[in-house]
Amino acid sequence: MIKFKYILLDCDGVLYDKKELSLRDIYTALHNAAESLGLDEHIRKRAINIKKENDVEGMINYMHLMCDFSGVSFDELACKHVELIDYAQIEKDDYFISRMLKLKDFGYKLVIASNNHKQHIEKVLTHLAGDLWKDLDLEIFHGSSFKSGVQFLKKPQLEFYEAIINTLNCKPEDISFFDDDIVNVKAAKELGIDAWFDSPKEH
Repeated sequence: MIKFKYILLDCDGVLYDKKELSLRDIYTALHNAAESLGLDEHIRKRAINIKKENDVEGMINYMHLMCDFSGVSFDELACKHVELIDYAQIEKDDYFISRMLKLKDFGYKLVIASNNHKQHIEKVLTHLAGDLWKDLDLEIFHGSSFKSGVQFLKKPQLEFYEAIINTLNCKPEDISFFDDDIVNVKAAKELGIDAWFDSPKEH
């Protein structure tokens, strides 16, 4: 009998090792993407100041603020962002896709929960598994999935996990969650989710 209905996975640091593609690489690419689209230093500083004034956190909120001030669409910025990230650093992982397919065959619903944007997550999956990842019927929750007031929700905010639970229409104990950030793990546990610290080295 299956105890958990959903396997919830972080993206960066769980699906692949951050030594292959670091968060610094991701933020550097975002800076270059913003510049290439004409989001100058004035716009970037304005977005940072608004973040601070409203106690807003995270890369996705920063991206949305820059777009609000510039007229550039979020999708345009996100697409330019992934264009400038060297995903070739992420090695194909046949073991990853075989495990995911087995979990699906066993009856689990596979879910990704990341603070990054959807375009990035899909690029990571493509480099890990080619087009085979599309056979997993993944549910993807990303940095723009849920909004509360002026900001988009992110881990480790409890509201982010609550929104996932409500969207999946399940109980916290129906979810087994894996993340490489212990703060995110502890937050999920507060809601009764079966949460585990995980990293590629432990696979």
